[in-house]
Amino acid sequence: MKTVPDKFAIAAALQEIGALLELKSGEYFKARAYKRGARAVSELTEEPGKLIKENRLTSVSGIGYAIAKQPIEAACQEKRLRVSGLVGPSLQSSD
Repeated sequence: MKTVPDKFAIAAALQEIGALLELKSGEYFKARAYKRGARAVSELTEEPGKLIKENRLTSVSGIGYAIAKQPIEAACQEKRLRVSGLVGPSLQSSD
């Protein structure tokens, strides 16, 4: 059975993606969306794995499709969260 990272690991990765987007590409609004998503994930009362399995992650305020896709891809592929071209040290795969 595949394990889903806990909500704090997902939130930390989304926060890092937001920081990288802002610092490396100047995409302020996209970065702000990822940081807001990180805050929303860290405040979840349900397990993110349950929300992902039931395809309800986008029902959480602050989580849109693009952000929800990140933890879903990580859970399905058993890899850490990535942003193409902006992968930070803690986001790199250990393959």
